[in-house]
Amino acid sequence: MPMPKYHRLPWIFMGGIVLIILIEVASLIELPYYALAPGNATSVEKMIVLPADKSHKLKGEVMMVDVAISRVRLISYLPDILNSNMQIVKSNEILGTMPSSELDAQSLVQMAFSKQIAEFVALKKLCYPVSVRPQGAMIYQTLANSPAFSTLKVGEIIVSVNKKPTLTLQEVSSRISSSPLSAPIDLGVRFPKSKKLTYVQVMPTSKVVNSKKVPFIGVYLLSWLKFNFPFPVSIDTQDIGGPSAGLAFTLGLIDQLGGGGLTGGKKVAATGTISFNGQVGPIGGIAEKTVAVDNAGAQIFFVPPDEYAKAKSKAGKDLKVVPVSSLDQALTYLLSQHGHLNVHTCKIVS
Repeated sequence: MPMPKYHRLPWIFMGGIVLIILIEVASLIELPYYALAPGNATSVEKMIVLPADKSHKLKGEVMMVDVAISRVRLISYLPDILNSNMQIVKSNEILGTMPSSELDAQSLVQMAFSKQIAEFVALKKLCYPVSVRPQGAMIYQTLANSPAFSTLKVGEIIVSVNKKPTLTLQEVSSRISSSPLSAPIDLGVRFPKSKKLTYVQVMPTSKVVNSKKVPFIGVYLLSWLKFNFPFPVSIDTQDIGGPSAGLAFTLGLIDQLGGGGLTGGKKVAATGTISFNGQVGPIGGIAEKTVAVDNAGAQIFFVPPDEYAKAKSKAGKDLKVVPVSSLDQALTYLLSQHGHLNVHTCKIVS
């Protein structure tokens, strides 16, 4: 004898509630993976701030491109796996030994260095006088469960150790390693855009170096430099992080300072780190970046040589992928495609 319809309704209602609960739970459970997806291709000229008398009207544009990175949750795992424009990678491939809580902060540190180097290289290439001086050591990573982890923050600059000024990474490392093992180390720290100096104390543990115990606080450091340019230069990237926009920023600055005709009126995208001598370095997420660049209507896409094959496989018929290992190669290519500069260029000496 079939169950009356009014008896079925409570079961259907309960089943719906259970389904909602399962979906909610699945949306909260994080898996040990990250998803890489196409991000945005953005005009760098909109980010560059120069004095009015140094900037020129542009005939085309230079674009940087990013990758959207997110933790994979149980509810999205299957759709992410089936999406041909997404890449699923193990968490340790993104984080290494870094705590996940530091990922965003480290990404912003990478961007800060990328902009610094791009500004230096662009102005040196256009023969402007540039001077550089060290201004301390920036914290790039704090190791989990280390003395520094709960005390120091990624992005802070160490400018003194035990009340003694430290202008270089070498000075910071030397004074930490020569500190007493049984006493806290007093560090003077500040953030790049702040003049406020804060003193913090870190009680070191020890590690063995050359058969000798030395203080250990658990940080990776980078040299933080102060550049003196002949006029103000800044790049406002807001909350975008990572190191891979170096080449794009360098080309964008050269285009604006060099007359605005470098791209020959084309939409040019670029990815790759930039070094102080103008060399282009490798990056990650090239497949996702190529999709984003293609979607943005770019005509030329500069990539590091090792990323060329994968980028080419994702490029549409209207996107020309060009491998370059240096800034000079990218400039030479653009000038061969009806681009031009109205200023002289110089050899970059870092």
